[in-house]
Amino acid sequence: VYDDTVIDTLRHLYARGSQIGVPMGESGLGKAYSDDFVGVISRWLGDSLSSSSVLEVGCGSGHLLRSLRDAGAKVSGVEPDPRCAEIMRNQGIPVATCEFEDFHADEPFDCIAHYCVLEHLPEPVEFLATQKELLAAGGRIICAVPDCTEPLQTGDISMFFHQHWSYFSGSSLA
Repeated sequence: VYDDTVIDTLRHLYARGSQIGVPMGESGLGKAYSDDFVGVISRWLGDSLSSSSVLEVGCGSGHLLRSLRDAGAKVSGVEPDPRCAEIMRNQGIPVATCEFEDFHADEPFDCIAHYCVLEHLPEPVEFLATQKELLAAGGRIICAVPDCTEPLQTGDISMFFHQHWSYFSGSSLA
């Protein structure tokens, strides 16, 4: 149930560095997730990847953005955790340290990507609508969310410990 106190607390925690779950990274499961998502983005953008501008929302310490930059994309990010943002800045990746609703872009993006972010937002449709306004003509929003179909069907309560507001299935995401 939406509650301003919960929203404010979560924003505070994200700004202090809450990285619950398996963030994308250089090794283990985080690397597998990242490599898979880079593949999805590459397939959708195709040959234009190397000339595309990509914004990642909720970019953690920037593993996905580094991979896309290495493939030739012009990358930038939005990340509320100042420690993660500093890691990216030290590697030459521009990043805004704020919540997405406070982000302002100077130019449109060819692609806006977010991995396991949508389910953490109380208003996912509004979040996507705001992103659409930041896209260049023909631009794409590419996102991934956990498929909660099986946990919802089996009554698995463990998924409720991940700060999710929404629990998506394929059909509810569509």
